[in-house]
Amino acid sequence: MTELRDKIAIAAMQGLIQYMGCDPEDLLYPKREQKNKHALSKSAYAYADAMLEERNKLEGAPNPYLKMCVYDIPFTSRVWNCFKAENIVTLGDLVQRTEREIRLIPNLGLFSLKEIQAELAIRGLALKEGG
Repeated sequence: MTELRDKIAIAAMQGLIQYMGCDPEDLLYPKREQKNKHALSKSAYAYADAMLEERNKLEGAPNPYLKMCVYDIPFTSRVWNCFKAENIVTLGDLVQRTEREIRLIPNLGLFSLKEIQAELAIRGLALKEGG
């Protein structure tokens, strides 16, 4: 985590230098005042911390498709009927199942399994690992 923070801070400093077109300390501090060599790095690390905090918020956010109803997805009627029999209503319900559990659903074969996996992949989801 610290290494990533350092990389973001370095990129922020480089961006500031490129944006200003010269040494930023020459623009930030008049020649009469004592230069604070750490001001730029403090700003860059503050930026890095904000970026990492935002990333952590986004990573913790659930996939919005999990609440989507399976009947709103263009599955075949066979798949819909199997979902109805198994009381699978949302994609969240579906991704809690393993591939093995899906294959054990009566009347749902390999073709239907591939169809389900393809529709989940389009939405950035997958069946539960294991089993």
